[in-house]
Amino acid sequence: MEIRKVNKRKLASQFALGVGELHATGKKFSIKRRSRHSQPARDAINTQGALKGCFSFAGNAAPCLARCDQLVIFKLKNAGLRHGIIMNSSFNSRPLSGARKPVRKHAQERFDALLDATESLLGDSGNEDVSLAQIAELAGVPLASVYHFFPNRNAAFVALAQRFHAELRARAQQRQEPPPTSWQAHLAHTQRRATTYLNDRPAALRLFMGAGVSVQVRNIDMEGNAQISRRRAEEFSLYFDMPRIPELENRMATVLAMSDGIWALSYSIHGKVTEAYVEESIRASVCYLRCFLPEMIAPRLPPG
Repeated sequence: MEIRKVNKRKLASQFALGVGELHATGKKFSIKRRSRHSQPARDAINTQGALKGCFSFAGNAAPCLARCDQLVIFKLKNAGLRHGIIMNSSFNSRPLSGARKPVRKHAQERFDALLDATESLLGDSGNEDVSLAQIAELAGVPLASVYHFFPNRNAAFVALAQRFHAELRARAQQRQEPPPTSWQAHLAHTQRRATTYLNDRPAALRLFMGAGVSVQVRNIDMEGNAQISRRRAEEFSLYFDMPRIPELENRMATVLAMSDGIWALSYSIHGKVTEAYVEESIRASVCYLRCFLPEMIAPRLPPG
């Protein structure tokens, strides 16, 4: 096991566990696992999100156990370090900002309820005001259940961003009825469809258009935009008798990035994407694509 110094402020809520043993002699530590343990102790361990067994602590160690993402922190009276992190390589860890994916139906329902609560809180306040405790309270679940899925609030934001992009991709798969008669009209339709979705979901606007979003949320947005760009290129071939356009998917990605920038400007000023800025993004996108596409492209005839 590895022991390192840790800032005392990293110690979070404390737990008293009653099964197993930890022995400390100087800087050497050993843990003896007990196979039987009580449900309260199991719940406390699950709250940590790192240990797969249940332990208690004996002798002069007198530890306090606290959550620090995947790390287990002990306060050891007779150890060489006043505060230390004991890290076991056998821990089943996950990324610090990653969410635990639900497996069973009941877990999926609770996971969805937590994301609904996160979306509601983000829609009503800035994301700097949202805490895991608030998410638990609004969802009506124990705080331990929130920690089971999300090691920190950013993990909840990342999971919510993934859900938003899944919904955007599903909308992008819907066929336009009636079919568009020009590529310019189709481009305008896709941009209005996207901004309507964003304006209907203030939390999505905050995550994707607001300042100060995390790197993980930004990466989810970029990955989702890449998939949407691919779909946009496929749609042009679906609706129109397209000539060969080199790197059409990359052109669509540029269109999406331009539009995102214009929509973000509107959000920073007005708190939403206004109709004037939607028109501006359509105008900029059409002008850009005219550098690569002919002005007129014949629509594909319906089959049969």
